[in-house]
Amino acid sequence: MSNSSSIYGKRFRVTLQEGALDLIKQKIESAWMEPKNIPDNLECHLKILVNSRGRILDISLQKSSGNLRFDNSALRAVRRVETFNFYKEMDQEIYENMFKNILFRFDPK
Repeated sequence: MSNSSSIYGKRFRVTLQEGALDLIKQKIESAWMEPKNIPDNLECHLKILVNSRGRILDISLQKSSGNLRFDNSALRAVRRVETFNFYKEMDQEIYENMFKNILFRFDPK
């Protein structure tokens, strides 16, 4: 019995994590304003520090796309978001372990 509940717990956490990451991705991409005349298929990696209420505290570029305008537009999109409202409903342990520091691949295409 404990083995099946353990498996269920892991599946629930994975589903919760994927759902929250989808919400984060959607919110950032909807705040993004695409720069003109940039190549297709660019991506950059961002590190986002978020408090337990969902407020974005810090953003840093971890890996550049090689295009300064694209990288800056990604950083601006995250700044525009300001807060992920669904964090308020998140369990503290899940927040601490999975959503306090987010490594995010920004690839809006």
